[in-house]
Amino acid sequence: MDWIKLLTVGIPAAFVISYVCLNFSPISQFFPFGYHLVVIGGSGFQMFGGIVLGYVLHDSLQKQEASFASYGGFVNRL
Repeated sequence: MDWIKLLTVGIPAAFVISYVCLNFSPISQFFPFGYHLVVIGGSGFQMFGGIVLGYVLHDSLQKQEASFASYGGFVNRL
């Protein structure tokens, strides 16, 4: 799991997606810039955030391929 990518890109993208729901909660007063995301950006920001979040989740959860050095210098033969 690539935690750095997930935390730096995934969390802000999740915030952009969920801000419409957060806008109606009491916590919305602590996000003064979020109102502009909803009014000015419309659904385009949310769609872009969803695509980014999906890519980041897929890319950070992928299984890492083993490198040549992890085999101790020997190549597996079929």
